[in-house]
Amino acid sequence: MSVISNIKSIREIMRRDSGIDGDAQRISQMVWMLFLKILADKETGRKTVLDDYKSPIKDEFKWQNWAVGKIGLTENQLVGFINNKLFPALKSLNVTDNPQARIIREVFENTSNYMKNGTLFHQVIKKINQINFNDFSESHLFNDIYETLLKELQSAGSAGEYYTPRAVTQFMTDIINPKFGEIVLDPACGTGGFLTCSINHLYKAKNAIKDRHILQSLIRGIEKKPMPHLLCTTNLMLHGLDVPTVRRDNYLNKPYVEWESNDMVDVILMNPPFGGLEEDGVENNFPSKFRTKETLDLFLVLIMRLLKKNGRAAVVVPDGILFGEGVKTRIKEELINSCNLHTIVRLPHGVFNPYTGIKTNLLFFKKGSPTKEIWYFEHPYPDGFKNYNKTNPIELKEFDLEKGWWDNRKENKYAWKISIEDIKKREYNLDIKNPHKVVNKLPSSKELLNQYNTIEKNIKSTQQNIIDFLRQSLDKDSIFLQQNFSNFFRDKKSIKQLREAIFQLAVQGKLTKKWRKDHPNISIKTQGLSKLLKIDANKLQIHYNGINFQIPSTWSKVKFSQLFDIKGGSQPVKSKFINNPKNGYVQLFQIRDFGNNPRPIYVPIDSVSKFCNSDDIMIGRYGASIGKVFYGKNGAYNVALVKLIWDRDILLLDFVYQLFNSRYIQKFFKNCSRSAQAGFNKKDVSKISIVIPPVEEQKIIVKKVKYLMTLCESLEEKVENSQCQKEKVMESSLTDLIL
Repeated sequence: MSVISNIKSIREIMRRDSGIDGDAQRISQMVWMLFLKILADKETGRKTVLDDYKSPIKDEFKWQNWAVGKIGLTENQLVGFINNKLFPALKSLNVTDNPQARIIREVFENTSNYMKNGTLFHQVIKKINQINFNDFSESHLFNDIYETLLKELQSAGSAGEYYTPRAVTQFMTDIINPKFGEIVLDPACGTGGFLTCSINHLYKAKNAIKDRHILQSLIRGIEKKPMPHLLCTTNLMLHGLDVPTVRRDNYLNKPYVEWESNDMVDVILMNPPFGGLEEDGVENNFPSKFRTKETLDLFLVLIMRLLKKNGRAAVVVPDGILFGEGVKTRIKEELINSCNLHTIVRLPHGVFNPYTGIKTNLLFFKKGSPTKEIWYFEHPYPDGFKNYNKTNPIELKEFDLEKGWWDNRKENKYAWKISIEDIKKREYNLDIKNPHKVVNKLPSSKELLNQYNTIEKNIKSTQQNIIDFLRQSLDKDSIFLQQNFSNFFRDKKSIKQLREAIFQLAVQGKLTKKWRKDHPNISIKTQGLSKLLKIDANKLQIHYNGINFQIPSTWSKVKFSQLFDIKGGSQPVKSKFINNPKNGYVQLFQIRDFGNNPRPIYVPIDSVSKFCNSDDIMIGRYGASIGKVFYGKNGAYNVALVKLIWDRDILLLDFVYQLFNSRYIQKFFKNCSRSAQAGFNKKDVSKISIVIPPVEEQKIIVKKVKYLMTLCESLEEKVENSQCQKEKVMESSLTDLIL
């Protein structure tokens, strides 16, 4: 049977397994199994050429010893072995002095086995064993199939963000032209598209294939999410790198000043996640003038830092970075002053369909000398096209237009240039339209209405995502959710109330009802916490000022004072305040510094005694901000804030944040003070009931709530855009009527 037929068969078998829910899980399941098979085949090859080769995996857990032939496990034994022996062993490999062990451990640390049916599992194994990854023809063919699997992620929910159209990655790589011996980095590598393009590019160079052991130290990727990390690692192994240099990490977590010369690279190729926000505190790793939570902006700053002198970069960015103001302006100014931003290729709508219709651009720059002029090239649609889509994607051959122009630049109907003087006059707004293209200055009322209808459609889609997620988590088909949701949650106030309700559902255990059914043996008692906290497991009711609910029987509760302490902040005299950083000084955080308009002040370190950092939870103590919950920042804090102190082995940081945002605790704070200055003290909060789920369940709650908060944020933004667009439609329609 051909490799293609094998993969099709595996898909069909997996679809019959009740444990696999959707394409993303199916692909993840398939890839970790393929990863182990590839590893086994590669080991066979290495043993024939390396006498001293030592596998990092014990014999019992090698693919060839549990998944091959007569020595394989029976259907009844298989799933138990995978879940209870194989995965724990791979997640706890000793990584000392063994880079291959580190890779395997990183891959499996956050990977799950979804299949539950041993018979179907055996059938999948049988199909995978028919592929020989040491056979060049089969391995080469599988590379193409694997590419198809990655494309399928575009329709696998949020996982679609990991795939950049191959035509785009190939064009960018061809233009940057990595040389053998240069270090190539993608600091947010997803499934490894830029890295594999670079590998293939370098394989064309003399001796590159036989020097793969050198190449695998030159091709470097960083990916913080487990599923794309698994996909990328497997992808690079399929492309000949036995020990890929792909780490599970977030480069934005490292302070900007700690990057040194030995961290610098020759080439950066990447498509930074755009539209995403980093966790609170990450922005503090960067110089104050560049501080923002927007992931894309921080990566642009980091790229400039990581490039060697004369290093080259090609980066995908949305239109928003070109015309953005504030921090974005300062980032663009720095880019133009420290690098030669020589070319911006403007891509049309739809290149990233169906994941997003946002217009994107390709920035090409070289570090070391300032920009004198920027060339723009507007990529046209092919003849007969008005948009790209899943069945008609952008093709590599379309970029022949840019390639033919690249080294012989002249202005034409697609290309134009702007001087640095004009860029400065525009205050670094790089959103410059094609001067050779005739366009209508204003969209018609009909076009505006179509845009409005598209926004409304997106709003309904986001609302439906929230409804579906809540229905699935609550294991309940609510008539209210289905019939009234879209009518009620249409403004900031109502969406804020929705957030509060989600936090409350979380601390009542309603978001994890189904999870508890699947994990009946996990409880507070099994974690040994009942005795530690002297918990009365029979008292599961929460009563506070009209809010009454019962927590699950596997949870428990304690009074605030049994688990928490609070520490108030410092209040140095104002005469010691300064407005700029200085040696021997520390930032003193106030309530306003956690909002949209921070005004930093700094005080002598010896004038304060209370400090916080990014893994602390802070609560507003007085006035209008009483009860507001924040993640901490690195510095000192004033008396308007308190810091929570608790046993981190019992309650996770993110769960505590969500717990104190819940409706019943927020109601306590709101009733705690009715005057402008009065606040709460340790005695006031001592009697608050604190719910305690098992730690494993807390992890699930945190994940679900974060996802729902992301949807709420998206909904709020779309609702605001809808209102603005509605006003444009009304204004345009009235103008048409008058004229």
